[in-house]
Amino acid sequence: MSVLDVFGINWKILLFQIINLLIALFLLKTFALKPFSEILKKRREKIEKGLKDAQEAEQMLKDAQGRAGEIVKKAEGKKEQILEEAEERAKKEQRRILSEAEKEKGIILIEGREQVYTEREQMKRDFQKDFLSVTEAVVEKILKEKIDEKKDGKIIEEAISNI
Repeated sequence: MSVLDVFGINWKILLFQIINLLIALFLLKTFALKPFSEILKKRREKIEKGLKDAQEAEQMLKDAQGRAGEIVKKAEGKKEQILEEAEERAKKEQRRILSEAEKEKGIILIEGREQVYTEREQMKRDFQKDFLSVTEAVVEKILKEKIDEKKDGKIIEEAISNI
């Protein structure tokens, strides 16, 4: 009696069961385990790629935020510079306009003084001319009518009142 008989094992059935188990394992490995492991491998690769992409995107976001901050700082600096330049140009323009206005004021004052002086001189000449013509007329009357002292005084008074 063999050991197999003692335990009540039929070696033919055992052999068929081992062959069936090997066939089942082969079929399971070929048709179930291999595709399943491929699916798991693809899924793992996809997850790893997604994590890597997320890390890259996060890094790109940080870089973009850093660049945006730098751009904002540069823009603010440029804005300040432009404002300062505009203010300086406005001050220069204001000084130039005030300077021109002062020059024009001086020119107008000089021209006005010259005009007043010219008009005053003209009035003096006119007055002298009128005075001379009146005096000439008075003297002429006095000489024509040289009658007496009373009449001379009266003629002089009339001439002066006409002036």
